[in-house]
Amino acid sequence: MRRADNFYDRIRLKIANWAEEKGGETSRQLVDLLLLAPDFFLLLVRLLRDPRVPATAKYGIAGAIAYYFLPLDFLPEILVGPIGFGDDLILAALVINRLLQAAPDIVVEHWSGSGEVLAQVEKILNNVDKLVTNKVWNKIREHWRKISR
Repeated sequence: MRRADNFYDRIRLKIANWAEEKGGETSRQLVDLLLLAPDFFLLLVRLLRDPRVPATAKYGIAGAIAYYFLPLDFLPEILVGPIGFGDDLILAALVINRLLQAAPDIVVEHWSGSGEVLAQVEKILNNVDKLVTNKVWNKIREHWRKISR
């Protein structure tokens, strides 16, 4: 869990520094959305470790966690900086949304981010266009359809 906490802190710091560096060039709404990426990562790790979460759900959780670490995903952080967490966040929101339908109490129990977790998932999925292009969103949806069967 300590490694997850370290990763959480690194992501938050990276996004905060990037937003400060960009100043007025970056919308506050985009920064607020991206700052959910570490919260959702930590939630996924906690859910993966919880024995009450069904094994079938853990495959999706593990896949979403792994996606945070992939060096070349749809929006690689190494190339685009913290904005590259947008696709990671969207995939995490899709996985968590499905878990909210299956085991809402467990998800809520592990949520330590601000606001209600369902509201944050909805905020992400309603603002996909601020995080990724339509082309990337279509790729994520296609990937999601394949892994969520």
